[in-house]
Formats: sequence, structure tokens, C-alpha cells
Amino acid sequence: MKRLLSFVFVLVSVCFVSFGQNIVEHVVTRGETLQSIARLYGIQEDDITSLNPSAAKFLYVGQKLQIKTVPATPVVNTPTETPSNIVTTTVRVPEYQEKSEPVNQYIPFFRPKLKGRYELAMMDIPVGKLVKSYDGFNFGQHYCLGLSLYLTDKFYAATGVDYQWYLLNAKSTKYTKSIEVFQNFVGAPIVIGYGGAQSGSMFGLSAGFWLGGDVGGFMKQGSEKNRIKGGGFVWAPMVDLSISFVKIQYRAYFYKGTKEPIHSIGVAFSY
Repeated sequence: MKRLLSFVFVLVSVCFVSFGQNIVEHVVTRGETLQSIARLYGIQEDDITSLNPSAAKFLYVGQKLQIKTVPATPVVNTPTETPSNIVTTTVRVPEYQEKSEPVNQYIPFFRPKLKGRYELAMMDIPVGKLVKSYDGFNFGQHYCLGLSLYLTDKFYAATGVDYQWYLLNAKSTKYTKSIEVFQNFVGAPIVIGYGGAQSGSMFGLSAGFWLGGDVGGFMKQGSEKNRIKGGGFVWAPMVDLSISFVKIQYRAYFYKGTKEPIHSIGVAFSY
């Protein structure tokens, strides 16, 4: 009989302890440690790591911990008190915090990046006089290889080496003889721009200057063919409008010794 009473006493004690323990969820906030969390709930650090093994290695903001709180001491009823079997436990519940720290999404404005650049003019049509006292139809092409320095995803500065040739079929305003003039130019465009196919945009705009010189050519008049000496300095303000890979170009060439520019309008393929 005594053994049966002892067994019942032990069973009741175990049940009392088990039901007296409360499990709460704690969300880790910035600056908290195992020591501060254990002090908050009045328990030991080992009590936390026993239910949360990963917490023994590291804690991070937003981590959820299972906390076994210390059961409160049962209230002993007296004959004058209302009988109650309710055990009251007071637990400090931490204020709600964000589960994780916001990720820094800042993207720096200045991100320099070099890209190769090439350009082929399908058609350049100068409007003016390549040769004094002659009027006629001018046609040419240019080829450019260079580099673009992208300061952002869209904004860039570019330069390169540019070769141009022009063919003039004309008649003299003083004589009836017709001529053919073939001239070569080498220079460097210096431009700043925004957008365009190389940056992944449908449209783009650029502006700058073309600086170079006349490297010579030839003039053919009837059966007579003469070489044209180069050496003249040439510069031109330029504006380009891009639509995908196609550029519509405008240049105003100023030759050494000329007051009025030769205006050139062209269409080019560029990337």
C-alpha cells in the first residue's frame, strides 16, 4: 500500500512540474545576447541552448527562440480563500520587432566601366564645297573604332580613331570642265552621350567635337589625275541621335582657311 501511495505521489509531482512549465517564443532584436535573454526570463543560458541548439553558435536579428520559463510558485489556499487550481505565471513579452534587418539596396551613382565601340557610316552627304569654285554632289563614308567610358549605366564619354573619305562629282562654276575629287580625313571624335544601343536603350543622344586633318587624296579632271596634298586642320561640332543601332548624324566641318562650314548629314550603324 505504501509503495502504491509513493508511486502516485511521484506521478503527481512530475505532472505538476511538466504542466507548470510554459514555452514562449522570443524574437531576437539588435544588441541582444544569450546572457541578456536568459536574464530577461530568469533562466540559465543552457536552458535556452537546450531547446535552440543553433543559438549556442550564433544569434541573428529576427531569430525565433523557444524559451522555457520558470514556473511560478503555486498559491497555497487557506480556508478563507476561494479554492483555485490556477497557477499564474508572469512573463515579460518583448515588443514586436522586424524579423530581419532591411537589406542595403544603395547603388552608387558613379560606376565607371569601359566598353569597346565601333561605328560604320552607311552614308555621309556633305552639303557644301569641298573644292573652291566647284559645285556638285558629295558622298562619303567613315569608320570609327574607339572606347566608351560609362560613368553610370547610361551616361558615357567616348573617343576613338575615325577615318573618313569623300567623293565629289562636280562642275566648275567658272569653266565647263567636270572633276572628281577623292579626299581622306583622319581624326578623333570626342563626345559625351546618354543611352543608345550599347547601354541597352532604344534611344540615345550624344554631342561633341570631331578633331582631325586632311591627309590628302586625288583630283581627276578628264584624263588628267593629280594628287591632292594633305595637312589641313579640320574640326567639326557634331550631334548624333540614336535609334537602336542606327545613328542619324550631323556635323559642321570647318576647314583651315574657310569661314563657312560644310554641313554633313549621315546615317551610320553603331554599337
